[in-house]
Amino acid sequence: GDDDGGDGGDDDNGDDNGDSDGAPIASFTFSNTFDCNNQDNAPLATFTGVSISDFGRNGVNCNIGGGIHNNRDWPVSETIDPGFYTYFTVTAEDNYKITTSVDDELLFNIRRSNTGPSQMEVRYSTDGVNFELLGNTGVPTNNADVTLSMPNLNEVDYFEVRFYAWGASSPNGTLRFNEVTAPFEIVSTTSIADSEVDQPTGVVLEQNYPNPFNPTTSITFSIPENSMTRLEVYNMVGQRMAVLADGVMSQGSHTVNFDASGLSSGIYLYRLQVDGEVTSKRMTLVK
Repeated sequence: GDDDGGDGGDDDNGDDNGDSDGAPIASFTFSNTFDCNNQDNAPLATFTGVSISDFGRNGVNCNIGGGIHNNRDWPVSETIDPGFYTYFTVTAEDNYKITTSVDDELLFNIRRSNTGPSQMEVRYSTDGVNFELLGNTGVPTNNADVTLSMPNLNEVDYFEVRFYAWGASSPNGTLRFNEVTAPFEIVSTTSIADSEVDQPTGVVLEQNYPNPFNPTTSITFSIPENSMTRLEVYNMVGQRMAVLADGVMSQGSHTVNFDASGLSSGIYLYRLQVDGEVTSKRMTLVK
């Protein structure tokens, strides 16, 4: 086959999106696995109010032995075949809506083999049926970041992003994704006046649960008002390992699930910054 091989590059769990105003981030990074039946394609974190799908395939297949999110069997054509794409979805739960802004960026790190698809078109939808163009790009033969402006979506229930590729010179050509991140905002539709839940009077960062953990844990925090909020994970030598939320978040309690599948056992620091106020706690990963 025409496997492009190689390792996963220098992805760092999406924390290059630290300047985004969207909150939180649908983020996927893919480990260098070699088992097509058990590839790591789940989102890095989950959030109260929305469900983020796995990063999926339609029409194309996993490239056996390729690792990463490496896809083969793209159509050998000079035009898009709408039956072949990779994708992810974000779905709002009851009493929540999703908002996105053109001021934020969809980022994806991609690469193809020499005979893999050379062109890509990205489309989005708010109903899973009708799709609009988000942008086009060529596909490089070396790992490279591509950014496109997010669409302007105001309090929708659902959005889906699809990546269509074409222009392969062989069906054995491959296209792989190393990282995908998409910022958005979760909007609560429950009136504060109607809520019977006591609102916090200050910033509260709770101990993660479970702790110790392997490989997932939940982090809950509360903020007293709508605020710029950033939640990060660091190792004990000060290297940032993940950004779990970054942007304006609503008043109240929020829970983020953290997946440390790609990290080694040890003690990690999770750090919450709310409008300049910083709080941190330790958590222990035991594998």
